[in-house]
Amino acid sequence: MQIIQTGKHRQLKMRILSVATQSFMLYGIKSVKMDDIAASLKISKRTLYETYQNKEELLFDVMAGIVQERKDRIEEYARQTDDVMDLLLEFMRIQTEMVAKTNPTFFSDLTRYPGLASRLDELQKQDDSLSKEFFEKGVRDGYFRSSVNYELLVNIARGIHDMLRNNKIFKLYNIHDIFHTFACSLLRGVCTEKGIRRIDSFLESYTFTDVEGWQKG
Repeated sequence: MQIIQTGKHRQLKMRILSVATQSFMLYGIKSVKMDDIAASLKISKRTLYETYQNKEELLFDVMAGIVQERKDRIEEYARQTDDVMDLLLEFMRIQTEMVAKTNPTFFSDLTRYPGLASRLDELQKQDDSLSKEFFEKGVRDGYFRSSVNYELLVNIARGIHDMLRNNKIFKLYNIHDIFHTFACSLLRGVCTEKGIRRIDSFLESYTFTDVEGWQKG
């Protein structure tokens, strides 16, 4: 009997996370109330709060799910190729198109939860060793320059991600321009001639899918 209850609880949690993720990304975090999520799922507020005591706990699981989904997609792609540059460009494509699907207020709303930011930083730090191995392999494969401090590069990239939480950036520039500026400056700058050729080829052939569903909500 306990196993059945646990299974039902797990299914309910997955449903809550699915609806919350879609709602937060489409409308932003602040504008979506816990009551709205319960109503969408046709469950009572009591049932929702028995699963998640508050919005911050729900938001953390939403963010953890987004990070995990991105990681799963990269791992799936990695089973098709062991080329470091292929993986890097695929990661950029996934990340950029995810941002394009998201209401900019989602990122600025995250600043309302300072405790959440530190928990997410700990989550991201779990991938530090993988990032180090990734760049070391890229150096060996001749894509990246050996003179670069890649630990610092990762921290700079995180800083840029934090900056994007300010939705003023999205009011001034579209995600296509942000993507190209990042690729052409920071990333291209640490590459060898071999790596630059790959990035330039990608940028010339890449058709950016600008998904603006959040604007229609």
